[in-house]
Amino acid sequence: MVCDICAEIQERLFVESNGSCGQVICNHMDETETDGDDGDDKRATATEFPSLQEFDNVQQQDTVKFRDLPIQQVYQIKGIKKVSTKSGPAMILDLLHETNGPIRVWATSLIQKELKDVVIGKMKKERLFIVSKGEKCAQSSKNRYLNYKIVKKTRK
Repeated sequence: MVCDICAEIQERLFVESNGSCGQVICNHMDETETDGDDGDDKRATATEFPSLQEFDNVQQQDTVKFRDLPIQQVYQIKGIKKVSTKSGPAMILDLLHETNGPIRVWATSLIQKELKDVVIGKMKKERLFIVSKGEKCAQSSKNRYLNYKIVKKTRK
């Protein structure tokens, strides 16, 4: 038995191959529901799956801007993820606060440069910590940027 989507594909392949194609295997029929009234099974359709855009939105909704991190609070960097966005390459930091728990943050371009070669999983004896120091103004150019400090601490 195949779903409507796979039945259409099978029919098209059959016509295109002059009857010499095999049967299409349907992967859409793994999940079933019963409506309870007449016992007929209703098969899962492709519309029940989230779109790629929905996955991207979840990632972006769960990730806060670095500027929104509380100032002068220490976070352990638990993970670094390099991602592609419409604006170009970006980096997401998985942080852990001692009392507030985990938080996911977009890294600034300066943080990205400093952490570009760091692989958290390969750091056996060291842990990384970061503190947001708030907005700062560069002395020479007067440009404003988000100041931070990253510290490596050796495990005991």
